[in-house]
Amino acid sequence: MSAAADNRHVEVPDDAMVQVLRRMTPAQKFAMVCRAGRRIHSRAEAYVRSIHPDWDEAQIHAEVLRRARG
Repeated sequence: MSAAADNRHVEVPDDAMVQVLRRMTPAQKFAMVCRAGRRIHSRAEAYVRSIHPDWDEAQIHAEVLRRARG
């Protein structure tokens, strides 16, 4: 991949990655996006848990949702 994405740049996949994505079925692409979403959610939960170790699961879940909604 090219330069890391930030507020000023858009990451553009290289030709090899484009070919891999083109060979994937829509179901495979959907599954890939779902896995990424689960990983992001899991990491967000871990972060909130680390800064609020006294919170229960319901509070952690609520905070992750609040953060996801902006």
